Amino acid sequence: MLFASGFHQPQWLFSEVRRLLGDKPLFGGSCCGIITPAGVDYGGFEALLLLFDSPCDSLCLPQQDQQGLLNWIGNDHALCFFDLLGSPVRDLFDSARHQQLQGAALLGDFGLRTSFMFCGDKVANDCLLAIKLPAPTTMAVSHGAIPISDPLTITAGQGGLVQSLDGQPALDCLLALLGQDEAKLRGSLLHQLSLGQPWNNTYSSHMIAKLDSQSRSLHLGTGQFETGQKVVLMSRSVDSTWQDTRMQLAAFGKDKPSFYINCAGRTAAFSGALQEESELVRQYLGREMAGIFSGAELASLNGQPRLMNWTGVLMQWS
Repeated sequence: MLFASGFHQPQWLFSEVRRLLGDKPLFGGSCCGIITPAGVDYGGFEALLLLFDSPCDSLCLPQQDQQGLLNWIGNDHALCFFDLLGSPVRDLFDSARHQQLQGAALLGDFGLRTSFMFCGDKVANDCLLAIKLPAPTTMAVSHGAIPISDPLTITAGQGGLVQSLDGQPALDCLLALLGQDEAKLRGSLLHQLSLGQPWNNTYSSHMIAKLDSQSRSLHLGTGQFETGQKVVLMSRSVDSTWQDTRMQLAAFGKDKPSFYINCAGRTAAFSGALQEESELVRQYLGREMAGIFSGAELASLNGQPRLMNWTGVLMQWS
């Protein structure tokens, strides 16, 4: 697997790595940064190469062929990657019931400008990529947001659009909960907020990507939202991120093969944290770990896949 920041010329990098490896297939794509035993790096010309001692079954399809990907995966465990700037895949994970999927929406930079996919023997965009691997022996999801409201009922909404909450226009409900005016909400405050959906014993976080002043609705970056569903308003929390990560790490061993998919929004540069949360993970896991920073994170708990924001997905094999 090969991952690289969006500052690289992807075709050149892909061709050179394949030349050096003897034309072996490469799978992966763009990332906002990398996490290795040597450190946490982002914002430059980072690249991460992971080598396996035996071939893995893999499939690359157009991003619109979502059902084809799920049919191919079947009951196997797979790492799934897709192009964040490509065709929407919101429906894919809603229909993936009882399938074990972990993965990420790939993105090459914090400014949402670049993305690319490495699909075996070619560089592409707008693709779905799946790699069948043994299911991790240990897997955990850490969350970077906490609930700040009581449960709310979606009284009108579908897909990534929430039109009303508790019978009020969704934007007006949000402003009332926060005690803020719309101008202030459209500033840096909006980037701290998400809607949370119940997921096992916690909530999955789905960032509020856009406000619509005319319809008074909310547009969500990830997640499937339907009328009648219960949600909570959530806010990013650096302290909660660290606490959750520390708690999750206790179940993992040191110096065992591990892969960490971490939200780019959890980096210190983006979140304002004084320290990198990924440093905690890197130092704890030791020399057999690797990871990337992504645009959105995919994880499955109890056969329920969910695409989320501000999340860390840690997998280990032993």
